[in-house]
Amino acid sequence: PIASVEGVPSIVLSVRSMIVSQPGQVSFPGGHLEAEENPVQAAFREAEEELGYEFRRDFQLVDECSDIMAPSGVVVTPVVAIRSRELNLENLKLSEEVASVFALPITHLLDDNHREWRTYEGRGRMPVFFGGPEEVWGLTAYILDGVLDAVVAPCWHGLRADSDTDQVMSSSTPQEVEARPSDFPGIATSSSLQSPPPSPPQ
Repeated sequence: PIASVEGVPSIVLSVRSMIVSQPGQVSFPGGHLEAEENPVQAAFREAEEELGYEFRRDFQLVDECSDIMAPSGVVVTPVVAIRSRELNLENLKLSEEVASVFALPITHLLDDNHREWRTYEGRGRMPVFFGGPEEVWGLTAYILDGVLDAVVAPCWHGLRADSDTDQVMSSSTPQEVEARPSDFPGIATSSSLQSPPPSPPQ
């Protein structure tokens, strides 16, 4: 999920609670498909179930990425969406599956000082994002790394090259989201990810 949080274009992540598998790990909203449900429908439903209607509303689909095989053998279909209005994390009604939620600014995530590749025994080399409230690693980091490189970075750098970012972002009224879909030309429409992240190392 891409949203403006406190006026800053960011990626929203959550920390899994102790009652679910992989407790304490950072993740995106998501879960298993229900009967006759496609990945996009499941992603939006899970987002509302985990983080509440206030989180779910006003999100627009960007794209459905290619399937990724998780180390556990589960097939994951990442879905990218952007919110058309400002998101207040304090207003979210978290389910019991979620311990907390936080946002990392896009500028933070694109900064190489906050991203590196580490080698994990039995998993190989995987990306890690650090310097925020929680360290992001594993499958979540792998998906995030691929989406940042394939979609967000080209659009973000294009925006900065075409105009003054602060001026563009400050042009919104208080009722409008600072990170409008129109501010990210490649994300404004459901453009296909030409280089989706491959399956993570086993």
